[in-house]
Amino acid sequence: MSTLRTLSSRFYSQFPREFGLKRRIVKSKEDFWKQVNLHNGKMNCYTTLYDYEEHTEWGKPIYESCIWDRMLWDFDNEGELANELMTQLSDHLTDQKILHTNVFSGRGYHLYQFNKPELQSPAYAIRAYQSEVCKDLGIPMDVKAGLDPTSIANGTKIIRILGTMNTRAEGRRACLSIPRSMLRAGHTAVRDFAKVPSMKLHKVGKVEIDLSSYDIEAVDFSTTFDGDPIELDGTTPIMKEELPQCIWNLLQDVDVKDDGRQVVMSYLAFLAREGIDPKHLSYNARQTATDIVMKAIEEFSNPESTKWKKYTPRRRVSNVIDNILHPYSSTRLKSMGLCNCEGECQ
Repeated sequence: MSTLRTLSSRFYSQFPREFGLKRRIVKSKEDFWKQVNLHNGKMNCYTTLYDYEEHTEWGKPIYESCIWDRMLWDFDNEGELANELMTQLSDHLTDQKILHTNVFSGRGYHLYQFNKPELQSPAYAIRAYQSEVCKDLGIPMDVKAGLDPTSIANGTKIIRILGTMNTRAEGRRACLSIPRSMLRAGHTAVRDFAKVPSMKLHKVGKVEIDLSSYDIEAVDFSTTFDGDPIELDGTTPIMKEELPQCIWNLLQDVDVKDDGRQVVMSYLAFLAREGIDPKHLSYNARQTATDIVMKAIEEFSNPESTKWKKYTPRRRVSNVIDNILHPYSSTRLKSMGLCNCEGECQ
């Protein structure tokens, strides 16, 4: 029971949270472990990688309120190569006494690294840090030959639950935390070790890394692209005529759901940034873009709806400004049932 408590306190402490590929909402620790015990071995068991500060009224996490207190290194390719890259990375972190946990997923490898979450733009800082480490260690950012880049600073990521069986793995292997001595013994030894599931958590190091030097306010933009940080004048508001009908409809929807609000914010953010990649903007420019989006939501959203004001605080809008590069495509919106424009909407 003590190992279960340790596992819960470090990884699965906050509820409600999502469970399984269908992202079912479980509302308590008891319900969570009940679902694990019910489905383990019969299906692959997943849950959200991160915790969140805010949830919708029915318990779904608001992804923009992600608590960025950890990062995932996902080596999804199976075999000795993934083992070698994991060992190299763990050695690097161990030398610096950085807190992390090595995990065998049943096929590939996951490394959870823990960091201090107090950052202005945490997703940006995590991406910058992981990119630098990959470059320094020669780890390819390639899902087939190294680190899966789609898992970096992915606030919506679901991940296999520790102690559960990987039903996709040849010979059925468990997803479990492994000691460094086992990691260094090689992939074959790790696979044999994973025949028996375990919930024991093997932690390495003690230091939660401080990523403040990678935060977007601390970055010297002249080193990240050719040119000075770009400013925005902020004098031109978003006009109603710039909004496609489907975006306007979502703004007028009294009962607009979270996915609809996310779609609108990503579109408004793109307009406010004038299509510029956020890493090319100065800190003041990103604050200006946030002001423009907040004003547009206040001006154009249905005044009878309480959800826009309640679920789009400035922090969430700022996160969208910093991290979402492009608005949703017309095809994606139609597949989500959020666009009824004829043909390709603008």
